[in-house]
Amino acid sequence: MTAPVTTRSARAEPVLAALETVRDPELDEPITSLGFVVSCAVSAAGDAQVRLRLPTYFCAPNFAYLMVADAYDAVSALPGVRRAEVVLEDHFASDVINDGVAAQAGFVQTFDGEAVSELHGLRADFLRKAVMAGTDQVCRPLLAAGKDPAALLAMTLGELPPSRALDRLRGRRADSGCRPGTTPRWS
Repeated sequence: MTAPVTTRSARAEPVLAALETVRDPELDEPITSLGFVVSCAVSAAGDAQVRLRLPTYFCAPNFAYLMVADAYDAVSALPGVRRAEVVLEDHFASDVINDGVAAQAGFVQTFDGEAVSELHGLRADFLRKAVMAGTDQVCRPLLAAGKDPAALLAMTLGELPPSRALDRLRGRRADSGCRPGTTPRWS
């Protein structure tokens, strides 16, 4: 596993904060807390460069692509960022992924002749998985405390006890600022 970025500049802080919204699609954890961000630098002119390294050389290319593209989108959307470059290192498909994300080509065009569809369905599957896991983390303690399922269904968000999972679910929102050919990202 790669150690997380430890050297931080004031200009890099907003970029690192934006990267906290990028999640590993399978683990549903931020790439920053997983240590996937190797470096982050921002020039005075607003050129941002992020280097990512995943824990395995053979990480599924669709997962790797999602994380690199989401990182690119998150960094590019920041005020003051003139140009963004997100580079995946030490992955068997890093050159292809890096070129495709830089060109904003989409998954099918990036893996021309190999990919049969964009990753919309995969994103939706992982979002459903994350929502179900979060719901489970919120409901299990309530059921253990004696609430019955009918009482859970009748509860409003304001009545639910604080939890990390619930805070993440409350904070998720559709981002309509996607580039053409992609589905909304969730942050």
